Amino acid sequence: MEATSCLISFFPPSLNKLTLTGCGILDHHMNEIGKLPNLQTLKLEFGYFQSGKWEANDGEFCQLQFLLMENLSLANWAADDTHFPRLEHLVIRLCRYLEEIPLAIGDIPTLKVIEVRGCNPSAVASARAIQEAQLDVGNDDLQVRILGY
Repeated sequence: MEATSCLISFFPPSLNKLTLTGCGILDHHMNEIGKLPNLQTLKLEFGYFQSGKWEANDGEFCQLQFLLMENLSLANWAADDTHFPRLEHLVIRLCRYLEEIPLAIGDIPTLKVIEVRGCNPSAVASARAIQEAQLDVGNDDLQVRILGY
């Protein structure tokens, strides 16, 4: 794990796209990645969160527009609309342990699409709840796509 931590701290600040596949992710790794000032696309694939949770912090992922979370061992995700202020597209695939998508994600003004495929039924229900909450406040631009396996 120490080698992974060292590599993450050496990502250049100009990096705008990052794909991590098959990695063990510690909480501080996400904090370091979140501080990359130009990161617009983040793909997390086939990895595990050692703590099983991801708590986004203020001032992180300020430029992120596209987030893919695929086949992760993530159970709890805590975030709100201030943590991903420019997010446009959220894709969550095969995250069977994810209990819910944070409701406040729907309040991100730039968010256009949430796509959920092959996830825990409670995560699917939270995606539907986000869509309903946005429709209730007159935001019919947000597309929520629920896809089977």
